Amino acid sequence: MDIDKVKVIVRLRPESGRSIWEVNGNTLTSTRAVQGKATRFSFDGVYDEKSTSEEIYEAHIKRLTDAACQGLNGTVFAYGQTGAGKTHTIRGDEATPGIMPQAISDLFDIIKRNPDTQFLMRVSYVEIYNEEVRDLLSPSTVELKLREVTKGCFQAAGLIEPVVTLEAEVLELMRQGDHRRSVGSTLMNAQSSRSHAIFRISIESTSSGSALSRARVWLAFVARHSHVLVYGLP
Repeated sequence: MDIDKVKVIVRLRPESGRSIWEVNGNTLTSTRAVQGKATRFSFDGVYDEKSTSEEIYEAHIKRLTDAACQGLNGTVFAYGQTGAGKTHTIRGDEATPGIMPQAISDLFDIIKRNPDTQFLMRVSYVEIYNEEVRDLLSPSTVELKLREVTKGCFQAAGLIEPVVTLEAEVLELMRQGDHRRSVGSTLMNAQSSRSHAIFRISIESTSSGSALSRARVWLAFVARHSHVLVYGLP
C-alpha cells in the first residue's frame, strides 16, 4: 500500500459564470492565455464541478483509513481561501457527507468486520489562531500550552481526548466542536476564516499474539497564507 507519497488533489467549485479552468485528466489548463501561452498545472487528481466528495474519498482517502487500522498514520489537509469549498468537501451535510464522516463510518465498519481484534479509538479537535491553541471539545476557552516532545513535534498539554465507541458519538463531538468554533469566530471577527482546525482520530489495536498497534489520522482545515506546527502532526 503506497501511503508515503504526498498527493495533491484539486477540486473545482461551481462558479456563477464561465470557469477559467479546463480539466483534462489530472491537468488544469487556464482558458486565459498569458503572453500567448496557456498555463497548465498537473496534480495527482483533478475533479470538476460535477464531482462528489464520495468519488474523492474512494479514490484517495479510503486507503488512509484502511492503513490506520494497520498502524499507519495519515493526514488530509483541506487548503483554500474562504468560500473555496473546504467545509463542503471535508464535512459535507446529511444529504452529501464529506470526507470526514465517510472516514469515520469506514473506521467503525472495519472494527465491526474484525471481532477478534480489540480496538480503542480516541478523538480530539483543536483550533489554532495566531499561535494560540484552543480545545474545541472543552467548554473552557483557556489557551492550551504546546510542549515539544521531539524535534519539530508538539503536543498540547491538557487536551481532551475522549474514548469513543460509536460513530454517532464522534459525529456529535464534531458538531459540538464546530459550534464552539462558530461562536468563537463570531466573537473574534470571523476568526474561523483565518484559523486552522484539526480533528484527530487516534486508534490502538491488538489481537491475540500480536503487538499493540497505534496510528493517528489527522483531518485539517488549513487557513490560506499560513503554516503551523500542529500537535503531533507529521
